[in-house]
Amino acid sequence: MKVGQFSERTGVSRNTIRYYVSIGLLNPRNSGSQNNFTERELSDMKLIQRLKYQRFTLNEIQDIMAILRGSNRVEPETMEYLVAALKAKKIEIDEEAKELKNIQKTIDADIVRVSSSYTPRENRKTGLPLRALPLLVCPRCGKRLKVVNAEIDSDCIFSGELRCECGMKASIENGIVKTGNLYIEDDDQPDLRRGVYQAVDFRRSVHLAYNYIESRLQQLDLSDKVIMESNVNGVFYLFNHLELVPDDCLIIVTDKYPETLEMYKHLIEMLDIERDIVYIADASCNYPLKPGCVDLYISFISENEHQLYHQNTFIEECGRYFKEDSEALGVYIDYGDAPQTYQNLKHLYPHVIRPVYSIEHTAHEYHDMGFDFQMTELNQIDSWESKEYAFQCNVKGEAVRVWGFDAIRNAGE
Repeated sequence: MKVGQFSERTGVSRNTIRYYVSIGLLNPRNSGSQNNFTERELSDMKLIQRLKYQRFTLNEIQDIMAILRGSNRVEPETMEYLVAALKAKKIEIDEEAKELKNIQKTIDADIVRVSSSYTPRENRKTGLPLRALPLLVCPRCGKRLKVVNAEIDSDCIFSGELRCECGMKASIENGIVKTGNLYIEDDDQPDLRRGVYQAVDFRRSVHLAYNYIESRLQQLDLSDKVIMESNVNGVFYLFNHLELVPDDCLIIVTDKYPETLEMYKHLIEMLDIERDIVYIADASCNYPLKPGCVDLYISFISENEHQLYHQNTFIEECGRYFKEDSEALGVYIDYGDAPQTYQNLKHLYPHVIRPVYSIEHTAHEYHDMGFDFQMTELNQIDSWESKEYAFQCNVKGEAVRVWGFDAIRNAGE
């Protein structure tokens, strides 16, 4: 029989059968350019499968098969060899079973430990920091917002309302500022299971990017600074790196989905770390923030995320919130060498007009806003498996580059 029929009768793939032939586990007769499998090979395959089930390695199976092929399976030395091999394997499996029981105990202990570790701490309820109030101004007229009907403890506001004389209002719900500017399109949704972090192709890039930003943050004096991170429905860098931020910093986190901010606020409250964080839910870029209040902007693919839902880059629309000597530190996905991928992206997000996922275009916009823009290539991905989010647009064989960038605003310009 030929390899296809042999594969059907044994339930073993053709590639595996060919590999067994190449290493001598199976020795079919040749019929021209093809192998001819017989009942002898069927018998050999049954033995190979049984030995594999008994946890023998391929090298061990090769030794056993070599001994058996040189005997009639009745010789005392042959049978003694087989019995000794089986007894040795049984001892090995017994030891492995003991080890597996010990491993099972450690897993049971970890199940208990991990299950109890995410129990919410009642004393970790947080709100809008009172120290942030001077930074909250009306996006219409620029006047400082007043707080009314507030539930306040010693240092934060849990609920209430922000009002301006011009009529602008925003609510404070569970410590989150909600402007009422909601995202109502159906081309995105809150990533409450944090699925983007599970994208196989992006994982290595994420860790390389983490290292890039962390190494830069460690060089900066962040004491008493205002740090902003936006569009965290994509990736929220500071959530995993709050320990890098001094406790006297003020952190501003924005996103178009209140649900995403509520999720992260809850998770941060579960951590054994305290930071002053202002959460702003707003689908536009007209945040109730004082111009020139941000010292450092963290952009972990935030620019990419922003460009999918806005006609301008984030720095164009929100550069007014940054100080004259501010800095932007981030990670950017570039489709500059991936034309079909880029077209797929435009098709998935048809309302996008201006160039997106272009590091050159983004660098140009930062330059226009007075930043010295430096970038470093962190990774290149040529093959994609992920079929979710914008990753589904990627075409295998088209290089997608991941860049780290550091942009410093020159106050003298």
